[in-house]
Amino acid sequence: MSVTLSPGALRPEDLQLLLLDDSAIPPRSSSSPPIKIDPAFLEPLAFAPNDCLVPHFHPLDGSFLQSAFDDLDTQLLTPRSIKEEVFDPSVLSPHTKVPAPTYLQRCVSSASMTSSSSTKPHALCQVPNCGRRVRSKGYCKAHGGGRKCSVPGCGKSSQNGEFCIGHGGGKQCKEPGCAKAAQSHGLCKAHGGGARCKHLNCMKSSQGGGFCRAHGGGKRCQAENCTKGAQRGNFCATHGGFRSCQEPNCVRTDRGGGYCEVHRQDKLCTAKGCKKLSKNHGLCTVHLRKVEKAAEKNALAAFAFSHSGAIDMLSSIPYYGHL
Repeated sequence: MSVTLSPGALRPEDLQLLLLDDSAIPPRSSSSPPIKIDPAFLEPLAFAPNDCLVPHFHPLDGSFLQSAFDDLDTQLLTPRSIKEEVFDPSVLSPHTKVPAPTYLQRCVSSASMTSSSSTKPHALCQVPNCGRRVRSKGYCKAHGGGRKCSVPGCGKSSQNGEFCIGHGGGKQCKEPGCAKAAQSHGLCKAHGGGARCKHLNCMKSSQGGGFCRAHGGGKRCQAENCTKGAQRGNFCATHGGFRSCQEPNCVRTDRGGGYCEVHRQDKLCTAKGCKKLSKNHGLCTVHLRKVEKAAEKNALAAFAFSHSGAIDMLSSIPYYGHL
């Protein structure tokens, strides 16, 4: 099949390139054998140089690329410094696995760490003959160290929060209906918390020396031939171990909280029927714990209600995952 071309359609050098013998073409780096094509079966292709952006473009001519590089502004080019990369052949080699420590080695290591931590001395309270650990400023809790109660005028240490035991701090007894502070095992002294009397079959709380008052625990009245427990000032109530009312010019006996029965009436707990002195926010310690516990329950209920509404809203959205 012959095709008649116009004289300006194809240049002689282009036709010569297409009719080159395959021996003149440099071999390819492919592993497959080259395909030999008989030039007799090749048909010349029409070539219109006027339609190209570069009029004298040649398929294998790269001179036009050089002109493109000549147009670049060398001042805008940032030369890169050639750095020698050090190749580490170990990254290609399999990593050497470190054998895991044996059970004996782990035990020895744990024992050494425990002994080193246990031998570290703890700072003791600065008060003479006090062997308690320092809480802050060189003193233990009993001698003024640690965090103080947030109630104005109270110098006691706070317990599990911002307040001392007397002002509602500490943990509440786990016994149902009991609002007293827990001493140990989650229980107050009345319900089994705290130290117990060492006397056989006695379950009363220890008052001092490991025994209850009935079995010799606690301080005794210093009056001659008196075996009663000391109330205040190392004496029992009969021998003057009592405290007077804090109100000026009042000679009555303290009935609790530093006030007599007359002057403590306007300082009672605001809860109906309660005869105890108010400690914080107009409430005694017992009712203060009840209010705080009720507030915690209400907060948890409100939190659960708000999240349950979100869950109901999400559950009402149709699911199209199986479409």
